[in-house]
Amino acid sequence: MPEFQFTARDRQGLTQTGVISASDPAAARQMLTDRGWTVEHVGKTGQSNKGHGNTERGNTGQSNTGQSGTPADPAERLTRNSSEELASHLADLTSSGLPLESGLKMLAEELGGQGVIGIRQRRQLSLLAQRLEQGESLDEALSQQGAPPDLVAAVRGGMNSGQPGRALAEYVTYLRSISSLRGRVFLGLFYPLTLLAVSLVLVTFVMVGIVPQFSSIFEGFGVELPVITKMIMEVSAGMVKNGISFLIAMGLLILVVNVLLRLAPKHIRRRVILFIPGLGGVLQAVAMARFTHALAFLTDSRLPLNESLRLASRSADDALIVRTADVWAERLERGESLSDSARRIGGIPAEMLQSTQWQSDPDFFVRALHSMGEMYEARARILTYMLIALAEPVIVIVTGVFFLWVVVALFYPLIRLMNDLA
Repeated sequence: MPEFQFTARDRQGLTQTGVISASDPAAARQMLTDRGWTVEHVGKTGQSNKGHGNTERGNTGQSNTGQSGTPADPAERLTRNSSEELASHLADLTSSGLPLESGLKMLAEELGGQGVIGIRQRRQLSLLAQRLEQGESLDEALSQQGAPPDLVAAVRGGMNSGQPGRALAEYVTYLRSISSLRGRVFLGLFYPLTLLAVSLVLVTFVMVGIVPQFSSIFEGFGVELPVITKMIMEVSAGMVKNGISFLIAMGLLILVVNVLLRLAPKHIRRRVILFIPGLGGVLQAVAMARFTHALAFLTDSRLPLNESLRLASRSADDALIVRTADVWAERLERGESLSDSARRIGGIPAEMLQSTQWQSDPDFFVRALHSMGEMYEARARILTYMLIALAEPVIVIVTGVFFLWVVVALFYPLIRLMNDLA
């Protein structure tokens, strides 16, 4: 019987490595999962077991030193964007019943002439087809090429359930939904940010380029200036005199803050970002939408819940969610129930706690998670619209008040000077 090298985490969180005999990689993975272990890697060893039955050799408490197969060249590794496109192609190929190896080669030939990006995709698809022809499973081949963990998990779950096409189709639907949400959020924030940048440029130009010319005219004629004019002259003089020093100080401050954030743990950086008024709520809603949708389709693929939590949190790309999900998964591995462990962990939203009571009904639990994902998507859109609705009038009003102040402050003494000269 074939032997497979494995790396997994046991119930205590220790890394176990060794060799296990099974009919195929899926069977080996299932045997390890039945023990309550979280499987990280299963690959061929090139050896076969002379005896009969399922046996295992391994070391405990050791870290993974490598994976089977040759890692892909950096130029051939899958990026997040290319992985999303590949998932769509794989879903179509799997649903159509075509052999993956030949289908991937055909796609590679079609993409080969589409510029630099097409050449890169051709390399990635060709290498993936080559790995499949060498006997690697699809999930192992994707993992070797650096595909996102949620895509690897979707393929693995589809293989376990016997419906890889359905699992990949759900994954693609989830990806498109989240990509569309992120696109709407960033496009919605683009206009107010552009308006703010243009306003700042205009204000700086007026204060540095126009106001000093009026100041020279008034000083030359010895005009007695009102208080509002003196105020704007002093502000303009300060900007002209200390502008470069101010820009240098701001640049140093931004550099120091950036260095401190990079040195800080990821979850601390994420907390700082979430404290930004308005924007923090939008980013948190988007991350929770990604997490709940990913957890739903991973759970629907019949992956163990502890593994689904870890993979879904990585898909959300949020250090706080990753940290909370890891603690949650560890409690599940210690034998605690989903709802009890969730109540003892801080940072889990109330609606997420409410959904854990439906774990006993997997289908309803999956639908509840998807419903929560849609709720978070709606929340992100609403918060974005509110931010735009508040930011645009505030920027316009503040800019308008400033220019009204400039007009009154400069033209009032100018009119008096013209009258005196007349």
